Amino acid sequence: MPWRMEIALFVGVQGAGKTSFYAAQLIHTHLRISRDLVRTKHRERRLFETCLRLQQPLVLDNTNATRAVRAPWIELARARGFPVVAYWFDVPLADALARNAGRVGKQRIPENALTSTHARLEPPQRDEGLERVLVVRVSAEQQRYRIDDAP
Repeated sequence: MPWRMEIALFVGVQGAGKTSFYAAQLIHTHLRISRDLVRTKHRERRLFETCLRLQQPLVLDNTNATRAVRAPWIELARARGFPVVAYWFDVPLADALARNAGRVGKQRIPENALTSTHARLEPPQRDEGLERVLVVRVSAEQQRYRIDDAP
């Protein structure tokens, strides 16, 4: 596949398999930006803007649960002429809770935070300014992924 500047916007609850998917599928082509790594919204935005300036393909690896949360990222990328592809991790809540239960230390999210995110989750739609919406389904053993274009 030829190189292409792309912003990959991950959408899904904690424990949906987003970071594992990144490591398996996009680590060699996209820089990963996550507030878990950079700690603040300010740093996250600065790194995002730097990637746009350098034309560095990136993954925004957060829950990005609502249209309102996604809108500023999409607007920034589109203003620079870069396509945004949403990767929608359509994972049952029970599966995300089970994966989360296997985490240790700070990586484990409080269950009420995960269920709260799930309750407000809005599936991404092309009319948000997205070039594509890809639906990612993760197998139970998290080693196989199925990716489909959203209807």
